[in-house]
Amino acid sequence: MITTGSGSSNLNMSTSVITSTPTSNMSTTPNASCVNFANYQGNNSEYTDYFGYTYDVRCNLDLQSAPTDHDAHADSFEDCLEYCSLLTDCAAVTYEDAPYTLNNLSNCHPKWDFGGYITSASGGVYSGVNVNGSSSGDIESQNLCTANNYQGASYNGLTYYDDYGIAWIIGCNNTLVITDSAALSTTVTDTLASCVDYCSIYDSCEMVNWTGPHANGTLDDPNCFPASAVGTADAAGSATGFGYAFVNNS
Repeated sequence: MITTGSGSSNLNMSTSVITSTPTSNMSTTPNASCVNFANYQGNNSEYTDYFGYTYDVRCNLDLQSAPTDHDAHADSFEDCLEYCSLLTDCAAVTYEDAPYTLNNLSNCHPKWDFGGYITSASGGVYSGVNVNGSSSGDIESQNLCTANNYQGASYNGLTYYDDYGIAWIIGCNNTLVITDSAALSTTVTDTLASCVDYCSIYDSCEMVNWTGPHANGTLDDPNCFPASAVGTADAAGSATGFGYAFVNNS
């Protein structure tokens, strides 16, 4: 699972710029990770993620693109690519492979455009560029707390199965109180459903609060709040359309 944090997205980079663009005729590899970056494992290859988006993978290269307000923490490069696929208008990501803890700083940096590559002075920096352009954000566009979803009615109090097949109990027009010890770093998603997907690929995440739509470019305004334990009821500041979800372990 992946979660955002407050870390800077400025990497330690040199200034050598590479302006080549991604192509769609490279060999597809089953694993995107440049785990052994000294040997460039996965470099100059294509990787198709869980949602079907294909990324051009480059090792030890950062992206010469403007930073966004959606920086995240990812447990793996693959998780970072899936995070990009869940967002609207995500064209590429840069990932830092380092021993981050679950609540630690951002190491997954989405980009809204592709402006070329830039060499990294440090090892373990990988980039993935969507070969088909920016993601559409329609993987989970449904609103679980209104009738604007596949079942045509609110999921309030019902079980919802996410894109990974995991069962969640949904609560609407309310959020849960999350203790400091259980709180994970916050993130931004388009819907409660995509917030749930985001939590599903993070091993320690057991629940999320989602507090409504977020406009791209709005800094320090997360709307998806993951936690490692289910919170208590009746958090303050809830509103219509807000909601929470926790894993149904029954």
